[in-house]
Amino acid sequence: MQNIIYINNDSLQIVSALYDGNFNIKNHINVKLSRGSIINGTILNKEDIQKHLSEHKEYLKDATLLIDSSGILAKKLELPTLNKKQIQEVLKYELGVQDVKDEYIYDVNVISGKDGASVLGCAVPKNLIETYLNMFKEIDVKISRIDIATNAITKFVNSQKDLCNTSFILNIIAGENLISFLFENGKYKLSNRNRLMSNPDSEEYINEIFSKFSSMMQFSKSQKSVFQIEASYYI
Repeated sequence: MQNIIYINNDSLQIVSALYDGNFNIKNHINVKLSRGSIINGTILNKEDIQKHLSEHKEYLKDATLLIDSSGILAKKLELPTLNKKQIQEVLKYELGVQDVKDEYIYDVNVISGKDGASVLGCAVPKNLIETYLNMFKEIDVKISRIDIATNAITKFVNSQKDLCNTSFILNIIAGENLISFLFENGKYKLSNRNRLMSNPDSEEYINEIFSKFSSMMQFSKSQKSVFQIEASYYI
């Protein structure tokens, strides 16, 4: 059994599931937090979040914490075979954080390939990680690992046979935030964040979403990719 904790957009979600080729969700908790408890991944009302976490401690053992913030830098890279120290140095340059390199924690996940590989590289602010770890430590909960939303989405897509050889855009709308992920031939290409300004019940809202979709399509065409976008999915 794997336990996942996701805290974002004023909600707390805890999922307990088994995966054996298919997802078998045993338990799902979705708790509404006080407005403004967390904004863009930054914790602003720690006590409210801790109160709800403490109510569901039986599902927090050895859990994976999933975080998301515009402050997290992620990029797909093509790298030769490198050791961990070399990879970290490449990430500092590729993600543009050379001047503040000591303020980040770096990691990669291999998307495809072995000897020379496509990887998803990321840099996460140390203070963001520390804030979450301290919050859990104060309620005596030990997190086994931390993952970022972009990597979690990538792993999910890779687990879906219907998506592994297709090119598409996956859009996740949460409140006023829209995150769009571009996949080419089932492999992560890039992601883009936007803030939706229109009323969700208005025609302007639909036009705004379509405008963001058009921008992603134009980018794909400008790259002269051999993979044509086949679909756009919305959550």
